[in-house]
Amino acid sequence: MVSCLTLHLQPSDTATPLDPEQLVLCGEDLLTARRLPEAIAALHRAEAAGADPDRCAGARWHCWMLLGEMELAWRESDAIRTRGVAHAHGLWDGSDPAGKRVVVRSLHGFGDAVQNLRFLPALQRLANSMTLEIAPELLGLGKLVDGVDEVITWGRDAPAKPPAYDVQIEITELPYLLRCETRDLGTNVPYLHLPQTLVDLHRAQHPASGKPRVGLVWTSSQWDPSRSIGFDLFRDLLRCQEVEFWSFQTSPDNTEWHGLSRDRGWPLRAAAEGSVIETALHLAQMDLVLSVDTFVAHLAGALGRPVWLLLKHDADWRWRVDRRDSPWYPTMRLFRQARTGEWQPVLAEVRHCLDRWCAQEESSHASLG
Repeated sequence: MVSCLTLHLQPSDTATPLDPEQLVLCGEDLLTARRLPEAIAALHRAEAAGADPDRCAGARWHCWMLLGEMELAWRESDAIRTRGVAHAHGLWDGSDPAGKRVVVRSLHGFGDAVQNLRFLPALQRLANSMTLEIAPELLGLGKLVDGVDEVITWGRDAPAKPPAYDVQIEITELPYLLRCETRDLGTNVPYLHLPQTLVDLHRAQHPASGKPRVGLVWTSSQWDPSRSIGFDLFRDLLRCQEVEFWSFQTSPDNTEWHGLSRDRGWPLRAAAEGSVIETALHLAQMDLVLSVDTFVAHLAGALGRPVWLLLKHDADWRWRVDRRDSPWYPTMRLFRQARTGEWQPVLAEVRHCLDRWCAQEESSHASLG
């Protein structure tokens, strides 16, 4: 087997035929290593040598998105669509939604749904009418978005009669339909707005203690366990006396938090064991949220709360590469693994930054007093 590096360095005009499968694997390996310009070049060579063009375009799409070149990513999508290949998770057939009855279906993960709710008002301005179909757990969130004519779900609470439509689209296809570019992403954040009466009532039920509130999420979904961080790695961080910590884990992942709370004599402060709207109301009271790459991080960002996001080395395309900020969520700061699997340095950096943040909060409250 020829190594990826050997293939990559081999001149493109060599007399020795290059195996298309080896070339495309080389490009994909370079993508995983985040050597993106090299990956793009290898994938072009792979396609020229006869590799599956859609596979090559899909990998280049990820490269362009990681680099923030969204229009170049959409051109890869255009090429796949032109070849007539249906996207495995797509619903949109390329029809123009202008003046049409549109159904937006949210069939991916909860984080994907929240991330892309921001695009609904722009689609509404094009369409004649728009219905959002969303998971039952997120039904309340869908109703917080401006410009949606109807929000429905499936299962027990599904409408008796499905909505009539001219165009349907999966929610993650909206940035492609709208040809979104980086400069468009943060212009309408926050885009989820909780009713003020609910916020006030919730605040009265959970009065402030005088310390800044910091929410924690350490476990991501099982779809990608490498995003999660073992709870034990947070124990040093949780010794910080200057803040009031809250868990934003759901019930199945909160066993260690319950044990720690008992050991330290803390109130339980479990903020995500109820409905999604209750979780959002708790997030509205947080001064800072520390989270791995999962739904709560998106929800906090969509609400405009300060978020420190803890990312694995080969993080998802939406978080770009080598950035400390995110154009998707202007209130978010990114902390990245330098090497795959090494979370200890990330948590050490977070602890250092948290100490500085606490000092700044104390100074700010002193000056206001």
